[in-house]
Amino acid sequence: MTCMPKSHLPRPATKSLLRISGFSSLDRRSGAIGPVLSEASGIDPARLPELVSAQAPASLGLTLLGTPVSLHSIGALLIAFTNYFGAPFCTIIRDGVPHTSMLNSPYTDVPRSVVRFNQYSDPNDPLSGVYRHYALVFPDALCIDLDATTPSISPLSDGSASLPSIQQACVHLSRIFGIDGDRLYASAFNDPTDWDLDTASDTGAANAWATTVQSNTRATGDFTALTVFDGHVHCFKEGFCHIVNNTRNPFRVADLLSVGAADARSLAEVDGKLFFADHRQVYCYNGSEVLPIGDPLAIDNMDGALAAAAAGLYYLYLPTAGRVFTYSPATGSWGALPPFGTGAVVSLCGDGQHCWFLMENGEIFSTEQSGSTAFSCTAAPFTPGEIRPYRLSRIALLLTAGEGASLSLSVRDSSGRLSPLLSFSADSDATRTVISKPFTPADPCFSLQFSGEGPLCIHRMELSVLQSEDD
Repeated sequence: MTCMPKSHLPRPATKSLLRISGFSSLDRRSGAIGPVLSEASGIDPARLPELVSAQAPASLGLTLLGTPVSLHSIGALLIAFTNYFGAPFCTIIRDGVPHTSMLNSPYTDVPRSVVRFNQYSDPNDPLSGVYRHYALVFPDALCIDLDATTPSISPLSDGSASLPSIQQACVHLSRIFGIDGDRLYASAFNDPTDWDLDTASDTGAANAWATTVQSNTRATGDFTALTVFDGHVHCFKEGFCHIVNNTRNPFRVADLLSVGAADARSLAEVDGKLFFADHRQVYCYNGSEVLPIGDPLAIDNMDGALAAAAAGLYYLYLPTAGRVFTYSPATGSWGALPPFGTGAVVSLCGDGQHCWFLMENGEIFSTEQSGSTAFSCTAAPFTPGEIRPYRLSRIALLLTAGEGASLSLSVRDSSGRLSPLLSFSADSDATRTVISKPFTPADPCFSLQFSGEGPLCIHRMELSVLQSEDD
């Protein structure tokens, strides 16, 4: 008997598991656009996103007067700023009703910083005093009385007090913290109109405070943003972040991060994490480490990034892409909203549950009306050069679905022919289930076509592979 050379003997097939899990990001370098996928194609199967249905934001049904500048949410109010023939206007929207007034301000096309400030009537008597609630507008130094029946806007000071120029502001420890150029300010305690600094003859913990931060930190240059996070004021420059320590005057500034924010409008806090963007990357800071998370978007130019937080998501509009992306800290996944409105997004803000968008034509959109909708997505072709070997024995999906959700999965071969593989529908809310089905495609070059409707999230997909050692 003639023996065949060992190299020519067939080797036994061994069963292995190719697991595509985590769904940590949406890889737009493969051409996909969004978790609500409308005829998207080319998703890298190793980085499938969550397929979470969401409707395009709905119009509020009103158009602002003039050229839109910025939009803000404070309590029950939406506050919008516009430029109308060279004059600044403010529109305060309560319960869908707009109240528009012209501002006595030199600022026309400058995006505003609007903060909520609660002023106590008698900080020396914590039991008998009461709070008044205000929205303060910078750099205009204007004030909106949130307790008033009819919202109106007025100067923060009557002119007797000298106020510094503040471009961005935040509220911490009953003080206004603000930045202008390379200067950092803090108002006096409980008084946003008092900015008098300590002198040799008058020092006190309640007094205002200021510094240029150039002599005691490594990073020089102008400030770009500031916010309160994890119990401290964080001050950003383009390539650096400082932290403000101490709970009373004098405060102390220390170096924190060697990355920074290009614009204050990219900052938002979601679920105890702070998100911000520079010109090329998006970062997530959890209080101990900062992580770059923007690579899956495959967008090198993030100039003009705008952000907001709502419903546990970080909303990010990138003008260079012309899309609104979403990031979920809970799942570590990127997605995108379907196209909506006309033109570019000028500003966005969140009120905790909903995200609001101000468009360049003056329309305002909201995710408030968002609900279930259909989606369709195609996983990129499984070719012999990408997944080896080519014989699969089973496919399994782990998913969570709400009542009324449905999912169908089909196989598309290299000729374009579509063959149904499995289907699923949920008759109760919050169903978490595993769908498993034997699967041996006749064509080694195939793609998987997902189609669904309703609230649906695919957590994991597993493909069982028959692997030959010859391969």
